[in-house]
Amino acid sequence: MITFISPKKAVNAAFYRLPVLQTEMDRLKSNFEIYLKSGKADESEEFHKKLIKDFLANTFFSPNYAVKRTAARI
Repeated sequence: MITFISPKKAVNAAFYRLPVLQTEMDRLKSNFEIYLKSGKADESEEFHKKLIKDFLANTFFSPNYAVKRTAARI
């Protein structure tokens, strides 16, 4: 059985005390808009995986970290 909890309960309370800079919020907003505009319903899964990788890399990890996309193992 799956139990659903709210995001507020799922996130450690210590994270709520961390400051969020306006520049970080602006970067998240602009990169999310780019991500939403780039998606196409008729494209492949690989195309969309690249969009998600680029969104995560450009929003949260660049320039200090790299995001690598790997193939799923079944």
